[in-house]
Amino acid sequence: MDGNRKTEKDVLIQLGRNMTPICLENILFDYGNTLLLDPFVSILRTKANEAIQVIEAEGMKLERKELIRAWIQANNETDYPYISHFYQEEKIIQNLLKELKIPQKSILVNKLLRIYRDGFRESIVTDKESERTRQLLLSLKSMGLRLGVLSNERKRFLKIGLSYLCIDDILDFALSSEELGIEKPKVEFYQTALAMLHLIPEKTLYVGDDPSRDIMPAARAGLKTVLCLQPRKYSTPWRDYDCQKTVKADFTINKLSELHTVLDRISR
Repeated sequence: MDGNRKTEKDVLIQLGRNMTPICLENILFDYGNTLLLDPFVSILRTKANEAIQVIEAEGMKLERKELIRAWIQANNETDYPYISHFYQEEKIIQNLLKELKIPQKSILVNKLLRIYRDGFRESIVTDKESERTRQLLLSLKSMGLRLGVLSNERKRFLKIGLSYLCIDDILDFALSSEELGIEKPKVEFYQTALAMLHLIPEKTLYVGDDPSRDIMPAARAGLKTVLCLQPRKYSTPWRDYDCQKTVKADFTINKLSELHTVLDRISR
């Protein structure tokens, strides 16, 4: 192939230690801490006073520091299939109130959840990084690549998050673990998604932040992989960033914008 010739579809990348070229057609992304860095702690700091006002309206006093501590603990300790830590869920708020020894009223749970979700939207739409992510995806799209998201997230909440990021109109597909009925890190999650989307693994690149949940199973499903390293502050009990020492991706980048360095050997 003439290295100077450009087409709309086929992209050749020199991958791996043996520099074997593959024909790349698709790039799939993880959602949480890949396309969107977890805004959880910053939202708590921004919305803590508003949440305290709602709690104190019920006749209970609460220190700001204690609310944030208890909310982080409830978030870290609450886990079940397809739970949304990014958009939060009723069970997390219920466990928060339990930790604070506050009587659980559905109206209070709903008010706190609404405050958090308002903060989630505000955080994303005002974050300059959201526009950078959009511009990156537009650039990749202009190269003729099909783009998608595979996420351990609820279908409705994933759709909301992608719309706040203003990238839902760029993506060709987005699938959640709730839709598939399978969660990462099961290899079947990736195999089922690829089959459903009619994608060829060898022509698909997967970008994720978690070595054990993203990179290892995606590679076992036949995908080429890019590990996007994130700051340690985004580590959580359900993310094992330490295993990157033994789990090797085809490429490693330090931030999403560096994905172009993965594509800089492209011939068309």
